[in-house]
Amino acid sequence: MALTKVKKHTVRLTSTQIFNDVRDYNGYSVRTLTDAVDNHLASMARKNNGGRAVKRADRPTVSKSTIGNLTSGARDTCSADVAKAIAAVFKVPANTLFTSKITTVTREVRSTK
Repeated sequence: MALTKVKKHTVRLTSTQIFNDVRDYNGYSVRTLTDAVDNHLASMARKNNGGRAVKRADRPTVSKSTIGNLTSGARDTCSADVAKAIAAVFKVPANTLFTSKITTVTREVRSTK
């Protein structure tokens, strides 16, 4: 096994209460917010692919569990793509809801010999 260093991008929710206040203000349930965020992710994938459709397996997605966990406070992290999409759906700057941090992580990886 060899050690390797990789950069990890962590996006963390600043406040579950603020997230829920903004979600409620905009009239979203967990299910409707999940659908809106997933539709936004699909739209961005099409835009980045020259207007052509992108298979769901080949683009960022969001699950109802992720949105539900952000809502309940059981989880406070998500991918940068999901954070940007949530902010876009709410029509607020991403840094209103999320903080972003890049850290270096050392991991063991198998040798390819």
